Amino acid sequence: MYYKNTEDAYIVSISKGAGEIEISAAEYKDILAIIRSAPAAPDGYIYLLRADTLDWELAENPPEPEPPADEDIDEAEAYNIIFGGAE
Repeated sequence: MYYKNTEDAYIVSISKGAGEIEISAAEYKDILAIIRSAPAAPDGYIYLLRADTLDWELAENPPEPEPPADEDIDEAEAYNIIFGGAE
């Protein structure tokens, strides 16, 4: 069995064996060929594959959020976290 997985109006993945929307082997092969020939997007953008037309749509790629800063904690606070005393 073949599947396409969508989010909003776009195909986010295709899969074999398990997935969201069952499709034929022929549709799976067609989508796979389109994915393999995806155009290169300019910096700051990505291409999204529309589920209804199988056309690529250029979209702005939001920046990745900054990872949280590491906070050093003292030994007492670590003990409280480990043993359930911290909030």
